[in-house]
Amino acid sequence: MIAFLVGALTRGPFRAFRSRDFALYWSSSVMAILSHFMLFIVRGWLALELTDSPFAVAAVAASGEIPSLLLSIPGGILADRISRKAVLIGGEIVNAITLVIIAGLVMTDQMTILYLVILSVIAGSAFAVAIPARQAIVPNIVERDYIANGVALSSMMFSGGAVMGPAIAGWSLATMGMGESFLLAAIISAVSVLFFLPVRTYQTARDGPPASASAVWDDIVEGVRYIRGHSTILALLALMLVIVIFGSPYEAVLSVFARDVLDVGEAGLGYLGAAGGAGAIVASLLVAALNGPTAMRSYVVFGAIGLGVFVIAFALSEVLVTSLVFALGAGFSFQLVLTANSALMQTLVNDEVRGRVTAVRSMLWGAAPIGMFLLGVMAESFGTPYATAVTGVVTVVLSIVAVVLFSGLRRVHNITMESQVPEQTSA
Repeated sequence: MIAFLVGALTRGPFRAFRSRDFALYWSSSVMAILSHFMLFIVRGWLALELTDSPFAVAAVAASGEIPSLLLSIPGGILADRISRKAVLIGGEIVNAITLVIIAGLVMTDQMTILYLVILSVIAGSAFAVAIPARQAIVPNIVERDYIANGVALSSMMFSGGAVMGPAIAGWSLATMGMGESFLLAAIISAVSVLFFLPVRTYQTARDGPPASASAVWDDIVEGVRYIRGHSTILALLALMLVIVIFGSPYEAVLSVFARDVLDVGEAGLGYLGAAGGAGAIVASLLVAALNGPTAMRSYVVFGAIGLGVFVIAFALSEVLVTSLVFALGAGFSFQLVLTANSALMQTLVNDEVRGRVTAVRSMLWGAAPIGMFLLGVMAESFGTPYATAVTGVVTVVLSIVAVVLFSGLRRVHNITMESQVPEQTSA
């Protein structure tokens, strides 16, 4: 048994954990993501209780994603210009404070839907600024040979948070109350900062924060030019845009399915969210263990199509057990395509532009509100199950179209490791 564990850590799917700093970073990030998913679940239930409207639930979820469209690029510039560690710590502190404010308003019966939208924007802004640094920092912690494995394990931390966050949120809503659930999420967010403080990172030296608007613009142009010059990266971003707009919005209305379709209450809402996270963990482990270029190509393509199929099945299910199975399948497919997408990009991109390229990828999450608003409008008019099924159908169709139109998605198996290891200095 000991030999097996040692082999798993040195040669197997967990080999990046050989690094103490990566283990601390990973543990800290699990807690940060757990807090984020708790916010997502509890906020959806609060919005439903405040308004009794599927559209309002989707709109509140969208308000938390809109900052990604506006702030991911500035976050990427910060990730390339200053310490990525500092960006992560600052973002998590803002998130914890925001959660405390939400908890206070709920506990004193002063919460309104307007306040919830405003505070969701603030929390979403902190997340949007920090996420490029969180993704780009992995190559600054692990050795180059372990980058793909480290990225896959980093995706697993999102999956771990996606399992535990909804499960804890469902439990806390049913046993502790709404305000206490937000407060618990704030405490977990604060603890994640304590875990991250000792982490040592090694980041390519830059000249410091840009001194003018023109310098910022030059940084943005350089990042965009880099992407345009790499057709495979452009193709990966195009497919990601499809799954973000049409494949992911079903998560925003899980509270509606839990209360109005399946009639399983707060605990059932936690189960649905946790099932998706469990599928995501399996997908992350798969990519961590088997991450050859040919396999990655399959993950990207079939993960996107599979996501749409499982979303359709989930939308049509009226029984909790089958809904949990389909939610698990959707979570598996979603994480499969995201993890493979991210691992391929992080392996290809040069470190001096890594933050900005990662920021463009993160910025695509800012397009999620488009799908959420469309889903909310259709759900209000035709019912949530029908509207969700339509988003699944569109995901399948557009994923196939993307594979046909972008040859880069069919040539992923021909990718060579183009990026070079830059000179690094301790940060």
